[in-house]
Amino acid sequence: MIRLDRLLSNLGYCSRKEVGRLVKSGALTRADGTPFQKASDKVDPDWVRLDGEPLDPAELILLMHKPAGFTCSHRDRPPLIFELLPERFAHREPKLSCVGRLDKDTTGLILLTDNGQLLHRLISPNWKVEKVYQVEAALEVTEEQVQRLAEGGWCLPDDDKPLAPARCRRSGERSLELVLVEGRYHQVKRMMEAVDNPLLSLHRSHFAEWDLGALEPGEWRHFTIKERAALMESCSMV
Repeated sequence: MIRLDRLLSNLGYCSRKEVGRLVKSGALTRADGTPFQKASDKVDPDWVRLDGEPLDPAELILLMHKPAGFTCSHRDRPPLIFELLPERFAHREPKLSCVGRLDKDTTGLILLTDNGQLLHRLISPNWKVEKVYQVEAALEVTEEQVQRLAEGGWCLPDDDKPLAPARCRRSGERSLELVLVEGRYHQVKRMMEAVDNPLLSLHRSHFAEWDLGALEPGEWRHFTIKERAALMESCSMV
């Protein structure tokens, strides 16, 4: 149970003072349509309706199709991927963050959450979460390059930690699919430069078992209850 004004404030809908006005207007009701009487009422979040609609989940796990031209950090210059979400999400506590980052010109699947423990586990190489990338290269992709990208054990320039083995296959004359369990800075770009075949474009098609489905660039969706349970189990958080 939580105070109604604190709940709405934590979820980013409005300030605590504004909750009082929503109560007076009748916009805040229980699931059965009964209006709340005071902003200080203790509530179960599942009971609450705002203009007849359930509130956002207390914990967000989102899947987004990141478009090109958007960046993934609150500290970057706009446009940011957070601008593609409802404005109220920007006022939530704790703050919504990306699970790792995709570069500004990289497209594809990215997860966002406000669960700090889940975020840490998903970005940690210890958990070996697979990310699948579709790579377009400047030159024809050779078998030697594919083998080099997959074998691991070698270091990128200015990096003294050897790369983990990856899975790599040629998917076209100048394209390949690369599956990584790491998330180093500009990793795919740097790996392609290291094999003398610069990157032209990059798209992440899968994160663990999830893909983009029918999401268009810029679109997003909540994880379902079933998906959230599977994700928590895979991270040993149940």
